[in-house]
Amino acid sequence: MEHDPNKDKEVRKAKNAGKTFRRLFGYTWKNKSLVFVANFSLVISSGCMVLLPLLCGQMVNSINNHDDLMGGAFKFVILTLVMAVFSASRGFTFNMLGEKIQVLMRQELFDKIVEKDIAYYDKTKSG
Repeated sequence: MEHDPNKDKEVRKAKNAGKTFRRLFGYTWKNKSLVFVANFSLVISSGCMVLLPLLCGQMVNSINNHDDLMGGAFKFVILTLVMAVFSASRGFTFNMLGEKIQVLMRQELFDKIVEKDIAYYDKTKSG
């Protein structure tokens, strides 16, 4: 049986992907309240988006049946405002989460660089 170097490379790549995911999840876990708020906002805004066509259909039906259009229009406006608020919240919190993770990663890199011995920089070119 032959040794396949491509298979070894794929196995190493898969192991590294798992390590990378766990590491990124660790950064995310430090800001779990932001993750919760962002995902909650995502669910609410997506739910509102799903309900908009339903309300549009009800408004069209009320026009066809000569019913009160204002009740449907009022619900539509309220739902749109709720969707706007939670969509903005989702975008803001996901962006903030990304920025916080970026700061944590940069700080960790800086700490690793500062910890290195001076001899390391004598033999390794940088910058």
